[in-house]
Amino acid sequence: MTTTFGRKLITICVFVFIIGCNVLSTGLHLKAQSVVSDHLIQMAEESLGAQYDANIFEFRLGEKWIPETIKTLGKDEIVEVKLDGPLRKFSNFRVSYIEAERGTMQHRFVQLEVTGRIKTYTTQDKLAQGKKLTKDRIQSLWIPFEANYKQFVLDEQDLLGNEANRLLIPGKPIKINEVKIPSILEAGAEVSLLFKNGALVLSLQCESLDDAALGQKVPIYCKEQRTKYVGIVESATVASWSKTL
Repeated sequence: MTTTFGRKLITICVFVFIIGCNVLSTGLHLKAQSVVSDHLIQMAEESLGAQYDANIFEFRLGEKWIPETIKTLGKDEIVEVKLDGPLRKFSNFRVSYIEAERGTMQHRFVQLEVTGRIKTYTTQDKLAQGKKLTKDRIQSLWIPFEANYKQFVLDEQDLLGNEANRLLIPGKPIKINEVKIPSILEAGAEVSLLFKNGALVLSLQCESLDDAALGQKVPIYCKEQRTKYVGIVESATVASWSKTL
């Protein structure tokens, strides 16, 4: 005959067993959700890798917000994870998946934290304003990812042959507005302004009012006509008419 103590002991054991099963079930559920989240993040990283040059960008993504409906999906149900909108620290991604019950394509949005690094460029030594950027004067520099990365020069070809627009310091990434195309036409220099109309070409001897690089527009003053024009620089001494001011 079961004693009162025995019944209590059995009740406690059953209670502990139920709690253990619930804990185990919860643990397995959370583990399954973690697997789906990791898979989704991996797909997002691969998507960014295909969209952005892997020689310049190295991304690491982490979960910021993923709906429970996404976490309960099977890995095979997720078809695509793609950036939606601008790339920033917390970016939105569109998740396309197959709804099991209907067999139709559905879309939900998640938010992931974007970290990683970007390859930029810096100078080997201090480089004064007006000095040319050559291959032996620059070197690559990896910096942490930031949303306003477009302010930095990411392509070496955008530096070579150009000149510093201000003093450049080694170890600091070079910004786009810190370099410029070298001027071939100087302010105050004489310039032939060409007016072209088919085979007919007229030329006026004028004066450049500003420094300008090849292909750039520059204000020009023609003393005899007492008129200002805008010309497009063709060489150090020639510009073609663009408009009359």
